[in-house]
Amino acid sequence: MVVGKQALREYWRQGLDRFPELHFLPIHAYPGAQILVLIYRAVSGFVGAEFMRLDADGKICEVHAHYWSAEAAGP
Repeated sequence: MVVGKQALREYWRQGLDRFPELHFLPIHAYPGAQILVLIYRAVSGFVGAEFMRLDADGKICEVHAHYWSAEAAGP
């Protein structure tokens, strides 16, 4: 669990140290009532799905990230 700006900075620092060429290719976004699900391709052939809950101000207040290999996900 990542809580707070400093913890978020550290999370991304570690990710960029491990994958300096880190990038994301959006595949699809599914908006809902105060929710967004984003599907994307990431490094090393992984596909990601992130569930984001928005607060009353429209800011992301909760995220659940899920990853699987592109081979397992199919075309």
